[in-house]
Amino acid sequence: MKKIFITSVLSFATCTAFASEGWYAGVSVDQKTKPTADSATGEYHNVFGVTLGYKLGDGYSVEGLIENEQVENATTTTDSNKHEGLLQIRANKDFDTGTQFTPYIGVALGEKNKTNVDFFFYRYDLGLKIKLTDTIGTRIGYRHREGFDKEAVDGTATKYGTDEWTVAVSYKLTPKDTVSIAYKQERKTDGVASNYNTTGISYAKAF
Repeated sequence: MKKIFITSVLSFATCTAFASEGWYAGVSVDQKTKPTADSATGEYHNVFGVTLGYKLGDGYSVEGLIENEQVENATTTTDSNKHEGLLQIRANKDFDTGTQFTPYIGVALGEKNKTNVDFFFYRYDLGLKIKLTDTIGTRIGYRHREGFDKEAVDGTATKYGTDEWTVAVSYKLTPKDTVSIAYKQERKTDGVASNYNTTGISYAKAF
């Protein structure tokens, strides 16, 4: 519980607006756990991510993401040396409404490397950012990720399709520094992709 708490207090995706143009970077730590009904072994994943992006102005931005995911098991060390990786590039658009509400959309391409298969995927995001005060914001988001081609994994053809819903809260330490926390639920839509609940924390900085 202590480890889970520390990780939780440490990837809420950043939901604050920095300068309208320029570079930004971020780091995140997430812990993914399977719902009780899906896991009899207490499996959990620690995910470390690094993001580098550029705001183009008028709400547009592009960013790259690298993730390293370590699989752990609460009852055995069998999975403790398993790693998964992710590379992704994404384009985003925020829609300024002149209010505290900012809808957004995003599209991404990437590659997911799992223990027994690699696959290329596409992804799309949509959601709503809400400015609560000058320093506090929240975000409600949805994303869908799907493999381009079916891959045979343990004799099963799958696209690793998943839907994920996110609720996040962010706090601006300074005009250029933001800390965020988030809770996510990921659910499979195709094949053997797994269900996960995720908590985490992230830090982002504008330059």
